Amino acid sequence: MSEQVAPPMICLCCGKALEPAERGSTDPLTPPSGATVFFSHGNFGSTLWDPVDDYQHLEVFVCDECLAGRTERAWHVTAGARRPNNTYRTWDPKKG
Repeated sequence: MSEQVAPPMICLCCGKALEPAERGSTDPLTPPSGATVFFSHGNFGSTLWDPVDDYQHLEVFVCDECLAGRTERAWHVTAGARRPNNTYRTWDPKKG
């Protein structure tokens, strides 16, 4: 069995190459340092990404600088037991 090597981690917004949080790691599950990983298993309304099985997802990286510069575009969601009960507010990294 061959060892899996992590794909390059590139910021979706600015294209900056990101380093793994554990220096030198080739483990594909190692998160990036100075960035956030976002996953999507699809979206019914998307004409670009909506796979029909549960075994696929998109994974994108956004560096901390890009995320911090666009907080007005991010939503902080507190999940309720059902989606209509979720609360939404503009994300503020100082509040978490």
